[in-house]
Amino acid sequence: VLLKKVMAVKTRSKVLVFTYPSAKTSFTSMLSNEIVYRLPYRAVIIARMKGDEVKLSLRGKDTPILPVLKKVLPHVQGYGGGHPMACGAGIKRADFEKFVALFKKEMSKALV
Repeated sequence: VLLKKVMAVKTRSKVLVFTYPSAKTSFTSMLSNEIVYRLPYRAVIIARMKGDEVKLSLRGKDTPILPVLKKVLPHVQGYGGGHPMACGAGIKRADFEKFVALFKKEMSKALV
């Protein structure tokens, strides 16, 4: 069901962002892996809302996203890390929109 919802998202951005409410089971990692493989986005952010935090799984298709994540994290309340093309992060819910805007801005610079 979640995969169908993600596949239905339409955006002109090169970064796909999809959020879903927390449940007993987390699907962020599996969804981000599947979406970066199936769809033409340069980066994917799958976000699970959990209390006052947002748990993220980030994937890059052909551009390393870890440097982008490292540039954005100091500007929000959060933490994260990982591999060049696959990262995880936790961001305070109040900073999530700011995080997404900064991430998209930094990704656009990285894609030039």
